[in-house]
Amino acid sequence: MSIVAPEPDALAVFDVPRLPDPPPIPVPPPATRPEPVKRESQVVRSTAGGGAPRPAPAPMAEQAAPAASTPAHFDPVDRLAPASDISAELPLHIGVAASDGRGTGMASGQGTGGQGRGTGNGRGDGDGPGAGRLRFALAEWIEKPPQSLIDEAFPKMARFGGVSGVAVLLCVVPEPGRPKSCSIAAERPRGRGFGPAALGLYPNFRIRPVMKGDQVIQPEVLVPVSFTIHK
Repeated sequence: MSIVAPEPDALAVFDVPRLPDPPPIPVPPPATRPEPVKRESQVVRSTAGGGAPRPAPAPMAEQAAPAASTPAHFDPVDRLAPASDISAELPLHIGVAASDGRGTGMASGQGTGGQGRGTGNGRGDGDGPGAGRLRFALAEWIEKPPQSLIDEAFPKMARFGGVSGVAVLLCVVPEPGRPKSCSIAAERPRGRGFGPAALGLYPNFRIRPVMKGDQVIQPEVLVPVSFTIHK
C-alpha cells in the first residue's frame, strides 16, 4: 500500500496598497542681516523739578563763513613829472599808509544744564595803520644848483676814497619854485655822507611839483642829486 503525501497549500496572495511618497523636505530661507538702528546723539538735560534727567537731541551748530575783506587801493596820479637822472635800482623805503577799519557782528544763544545752542553771523572790513610804500613822482627841474656848488658839497671822505654816489631827497613843493622842506629818502652807497650833503643844497633848488594844468595835485616829489668824481 502506497502512501501519498498531501500537496502543500498554495501561498495566499493579498493586495497591499502602495505606500505614499514621503513629503518634500522644506528648504529654509537665506539668513538676512538686520539693518542697524539709527539713533540721534543725545545729551542729558536736567528737569526743572530736579527729577531724573531726560535725553534731548543735540543739534549741530552752524556758523557763517567770514566775508572777505576788501584791500585798500590808491588812486593813480593823472600825470607824472619827467624823470631825472636817477638809477631805477636805488632802494626807496619811504611812505606810511594808514586807514580806519570798522566791522559789525552779532550772535545769540541759550542753554540749560550745560547744554546750549545758538547761531551767529557777522562781517567786517577794515585796515589798520601800517608801513608801506607810496609812489612819488620825480621832480621836474626849473633850475639846478651849479655844478661848482655840488662839487663843493661833495663829502670829503668819499672824495678821498674816490667814491661817487647819489642821494634822493623827498621835498614838499606847494608851488613851483623853492621847496618848503626836504628830508633824506635814500642814498647810495650808505654811510658815506651823500644824504646830508644833498640836504644842505636844497635851498638852491628850483623845482616843479606834479601839476595838472595850473593846479598842484601832488606837492611831495623826489629830488635826486648825483655826486660824481671827475677824472
